Amino acid sequence: MSGSDSNSLSDSELRNSLSSDSENEGFRVVAPPSEGATIEHYKKYVKYLQPQKGQLENHNACLNATNNVLQSQQPRHFHKGVRGHASISTPTSMTLAPTSMTSTAATDKSDLALDKVFMELGKKYALTVEMFMLDDSIFKSPCPDPPVNIRSLSRYAKTSAEKAALITELYGCIEHTLHPYMPTTHFINKFCSGMQRIRSLYIYTLWSVAGSILDMPSPNLLHRLIAL
Repeated sequence: MSGSDSNSLSDSELRNSLSSDSENEGFRVVAPPSEGATIEHYKKYVKYLQPQKGQLENHNACLNATNNVLQSQQPRHFHKGVRGHASISTPTSMTLAPTSMTSTAATDKSDLALDKVFMELGKKYALTVEMFMLDDSIFKSPCPDPPVNIRSLSRYAKTSAEKAALITELYGCIEHTLHPYMPTTHFINKFCSGMQRIRSLYIYTLWSVAGSILDMPSPNLLHRLIAL
């Protein structure tokens, strides 16, 4: 198995793991227990973490396999010893160069895979939850403890309740293993870029078909849509 095959495998495993939440629509986020939390809360949180522990172990095993393959493919330089036996030469800057290049390439592939995951999450969120852009503070806020019941009409009772519901909903749409990335500027930019693509698609679709339905010239309709 080649290094590229191993990298593809690990990236595939990561995407499969991250997409598991879309297959469990009844999934509910359990916030980390805070000081004074009940035993029942701790039990629910442990139960919530158990399936994700297995996913992390599988992904870690895949990464280890990838690293082993990359190491086995590193070129080895030999020179003849005093009695004609082959021995390993002293490493030089020329010998270390391929290792550095391979490591950089592997890191770049990993970063690109994560960027794609972040953008796909943004697209899915815009398609299934909310098409309007989120404020950065939503990403940087911790999940409410206990989580808000997002199906209750009380979520719209006041601004603070609506924000807490948005935060709970966002955490529920993102794999637990990616929660540490959420407050970072890089995650927010990629996630919102994915959302923006879907939002632009909505606007373009409206512009393409709604003009004829409303008997309104497309240029005039486009100006109104952009104002949204």
